[in-house]
Amino acid sequence: MSTQDIARAGLSAMGRNRAPVRADEGSGRPMQH
Repeated sequence: MSTQDIARAGLSAMGRNRAPVRADEGSGRPMQH
């Protein structure tokens, strides 16, 4: 694996982690924000 592959994996992982969290906060649990 090259550094670019690792960078892409990290960015995609962060994107996946952020997306569901924002969705839960916005639509599911706005009071816990």
